Amino acid sequence: MYTVSRNLNEREGFGDLTWPFIRGALTLVGIRSRCYEIPVAGTKERKNYGRDLSAETEEQASMADGVALFEDHQIYIAEASLIHEPKQDKEFKDKFKVVRCMRDSWNCQIRSIARESVPSKDLSVFGSTSFEDETKFYAMDFIGTYRLREVGRMLVPLRKSHFATRMETCVKTCLKFALDLEEETIRRTHLVPTDQDLRAACDMIEQTRTTPTKEAKRRRVSGVFH
Repeated sequence: MYTVSRNLNEREGFGDLTWPFIRGALTLVGIRSRCYEIPVAGTKERKNYGRDLSAETEEQASMADGVALFEDHQIYIAEASLIHEPKQDKEFKDKFKVVRCMRDSWNCQIRSIARESVPSKDLSVFGSTSFEDETKFYAMDFIGTYRLREVGRMLVPLRKSHFATRMETCVKTCLKFALDLEEETIRRTHLVPTDQDLRAACDMIEQTRTTPTKEAKRRRVSGVFH
């Protein structure tokens, strides 16, 4: 029986088996993408908020395995693990990381957009986690609170016997996800000029000043995702 090698590292597994489906769909709708160790701009902004960079060391951004771009904004962030025998807690750590990066990106982008335009009331950012052969896709917006929802999932083919059925599902899932991102880019191209009151309100969005400790992360992951 033909199977995918068990010796693939994280980058090989994601880049050879998962990312081609995602990037291919994004390319079809005209959305630019990048992969492998991409700095998350929103997280870097959060980490350095209020810091005097002339006197303090600049904090570095979290790194994503893949992103999709609209203008200068990272509207989609991907995180991946090994496709064979990853550490079991990495699934929850990756989801925590992606959701935190999505929130940082939403905050960063709402401030940027509000400098010139009135943001869409359903402004969204997107993300995904890939663990073993499964990829889950997410969308996040803000309606009084941050709202995270799963918008799709797929299983990449690892065996010859799975190839036909799983490939079809992957293509359809990624095309639907790409269309969701395309709708978001369309909304962002039809914005009206902003005013000073809205800009001031966006500046009041609370920043997270410090990164939680590992123990705090474990408690939050357990409470939110289990």
